[in-house]
Amino acid sequence: MADGATRGHPEKVTLSLPMVYLQEGVQRPAGDVPLVHGHDVLLRLLLKSDEPGAFVEPKVAATLSVVGEEVHRVVMRRGTDLLANCADASDLPHSCNAVMPGS
Repeated sequence: MADGATRGHPEKVTLSLPMVYLQEGVQRPAGDVPLVHGHDVLLRLLLKSDEPGAFVEPKVAATLSVVGEEVHRVVMRRGTDLLANCADASDLPHSCNAVMPGS
């Protein structure tokens, strides 16, 4: 269930994360994607709602741990409070994005 401010209907909204990925590199014109150890990565999370057009302002937290010890934590917000009912990676305002440290 969503935890955050809601306005309008419905009273409850179920959220899911159908797409979560790390982007470590940028594809070059030749088609290869160089991955460099120790460089920062982009974490992208795409939220999906069971209620089309619902408004909610969820806070999404990502925690990196090494051997059970927290080494980095970030709280993310999306660029819009209108929830999508499908995951679309090309729609940046509907995703949560954060730079995660590479070392």
